[in-house]
Amino acid sequence: DTTGARPTAAGTALAAEAAHILGHLTQAFERSRQAVEGVPLRVGTFASFGPTLFAALDALLPQVPIYQLTDHGDRLMSWVGEGSLDVAVVAVAGQLPPAPGTIATPLGRDRLAVLTPAGVEPPGRGRRPLTGRVVHFHAVDMTTTRLHARIAELGGQPRRAASADVAAALARRRGDLALIGRCLALSLATPQEKVLRSPVTAEFSFSMVTRSPAPPELIAVLPALAR
Repeated sequence: DTTGARPTAAGTALAAEAAHILGHLTQAFERSRQAVEGVPLRVGTFASFGPTLFAALDALLPQVPIYQLTDHGDRLMSWVGEGSLDVAVVAVAGQLPPAPGTIATPLGRDRLAVLTPAGVEPPGRGRRPLTGRVVHFHAVDMTTTRLHARIAELGGQPRRAASADVAAALARRRGDLALIGRCLALSLATPQEKVLRSPVTAEFSFSMVTRSPAPPELIAVLPALAR
């Protein structure tokens, strides 16, 4: 019409399916290029955890080419199930039905923490320690709605961020607080910033999702990877 063109519901669905297929095609070409150097291990995780995980794998498996992918946990788990991904390191394995033929190996647990930028006051005390404070938060599992509600209950103004990195960046820019996973906060914090105990109590689990049996090279370094 005179305002432009818009897809129908069928067109939107077709575009989503096409994007999925084209994404796999791109991965196929990338894996083919990497196969020249050796058999790559195809590993995926959520965006916030990518720097931590891939740096650890690079240190633990220096001779193994790692094909790196970041996406949402549910997609990563489904790709392991269909065989286009070897490993997915996620925090939602216990919250979603497993894909057929896959297993989830626990890696460890983490909890929320408050990253407080330099010069920013830490959370207060009492029953509503976040009163009047803007809190940029990111959940690595499926607790986004619960965290949003809990921050509000404690007096804060919740602002959902796309990743832990984004939450930290916005908190620094605006002089606010960031509520993210403790291990992520420790990796992102500068020497002038503080990582404090969170007034919002929550824990989440990291799992390694693979097909059965799991890749032997990963099993060999599993204790070190968990650390």
